[in-house]
Amino acid sequence: MSETIVYSAKKIITMNPSRPEATHVAVRDGRILGAGSLSELQTWGEVRLDESFADKVLMPGFVEGHAHVMEGSLWSKVYCGWFDRADPDGKLWSGVKSVDAVVERLQAAEAALTDPAAAVSGWQLDPIYMDNITVTRADLDRVSTTRPVGVLHASGHIMNVNTKALELAGMLKTGHNHPGIPLGADGLPTGELKGPEVMTPVGPFVGFERNLLDADEAGLRNFAKLCVRTGTTTITDLASRMDEDTVEMMLRV
Repeated sequence: MSETIVYSAKKIITMNPSRPEATHVAVRDGRILGAGSLSELQTWGEVRLDESFADKVLMPGFVEGHAHVMEGSLWSKVYCGWFDRADPDGKLWSGVKSVDAVVERLQAAEAALTDPAAAVSGWQLDPIYMDNITVTRADLDRVSTTRPVGVLHASGHIMNVNTKALELAGMLKTGHNHPGIPLGADGLPTGELKGPEVMTPVGPFVGFERNLLDADEAGLRNFAKLCVRTGTTTITDLASRMDEDTVEMMLRV
């Protein structure tokens, strides 16, 4: 018969209105049998008392009903968000508050690259907090003129790229007539791309493939670390295409 472990705690918040608090919780084969006092839980039979959490407060895990596991994959890129944010390993990345600060962070990432053809990829840019200033290809050319550089906005629906990225995608030309491709005084794209249909041709050159929403194995594991760090035990992904390869990977991981 499987072992029953009873964990003691300073307090257990059950979220059950008929028994809002308890001091012990019984677990068998990874499943909770019940919460209550030690004497109540001993009615399940022989138990092993574990006091690892004796000075802690325990509560049920959070449920995230609308998530995107792609965040785990995005942490392989350069964080360019406005707010301070912890990565899957717990490192706190300070928010960047200006275009110059974004460029400096991307420059640091570029300097660390050893592959001369590798792209510089950033994510979570949110110019709405910077008085809606537009990041241009000229700004990102300060990061590199020989590497493609791309930064995905927090919305996921806008991307800013440098001149090299536009060149590789065959978009560095005049004559564009699309509301998602703003043009500069020279008639060339400014580097801001609005909407999936204009981001998609450039995405592969700056590290953002069309299947990014699916997350990869490393990204799924990173996302799990983020969940653990926030006490989230259940999530629903509302973006993955769930093709056969993705499902097989998720089941395996």
